[in-house]
Amino acid sequence: MNFRFIYTLCIVVLACARNMSASAVDDAVKPKPNFVFILADDLGYGELECYGQKVIQTPRLDLMAKQG
Repeated sequence: MNFRFIYTLCIVVLACARNMSASAVDDAVKPKPNFVFILADDLGYGELECYGQKVIQTPRLDLMAKQG
């Protein structure tokens, strides 16, 4: 084999390995955002207990609102 080919192959393999390890570290560091999608028919913000509703109890939604 040609020395230049082996040298080039080693450089490419090392560059790819370094790039893979860097992307794995970046994924571990970045926190993923939390989204909650609530699909309800005719639900307004005033119909939740955390916004002043006294008749309908929504303890789970109130807890999420309290925790932010």
